[in-house]
Amino acid sequence: EYLTLSGKLKNTDYNIIDLPGIYSLSPYSLEEKITQEFLLNEKPDLIINIIDGTNFERNMYLSVQLTELNIPMIILADNYRINFIKSMPLQQQDKV
Repeated sequence: EYLTLSGKLKNTDYNIIDLPGIYSLSPYSLEEKITQEFLLNEKPDLIINIIDGTNFERNMYLSVQLTELNIPMIILADNYRINFIKSMPLQQQDKV
């Protein structure tokens, strides 16, 4: 299942499709199969690939696969987890 948001911006209609998150185009779950089939069959105009900023290597594998689809793509790094960790108060550690 996925969510669709439709709208109009400067006299141009658009649809934003929020697909289930995946780590590769090889489906192992129902959610991954939904995303894979949509990308391969619907041929979207643009992919916005939101990756976990704390795990680039794992996410770049999918990004490389997506570039092979020849669909324009924007990659956004989600640094929420990084920012959360940086904002945690530091505790002083005793030297050993």
